[in-house]
Amino acid sequence: HSSNSSSDKIYVLKATHRTRSTRWYIGRTENVGARLERHLQGRACNYTKRLIDRGYALTLDAVIKTSFDFAEDAVTKMYMRMFGMHSVAG
Repeated sequence: HSSNSSSDKIYVLKATHRTRSTRWYIGRTENVGARLERHLQGRACNYTKRLIDRGYALTLDAVIKTSFDFAEDAVTKMYMRMFGMHSVAG
């Protein structure tokens, strides 16, 4: 999402699987509900579509309202530090 309006939100999706390690996806949108629905339908991005195809369940883990230009990058890097860079995409 390229615009940086005052209604932008950073959202964090948690992808869980019964036998595989947890994955995380960080995105930015004005409408979290609509964007989440697109992810759940496999129509938002290739990364979450592949997770769904592999049996992961996606849930909304966090929403952060922001107008900071680099907030998505900052949150992505924070999650990479907490969970490992191979477990996080954004």
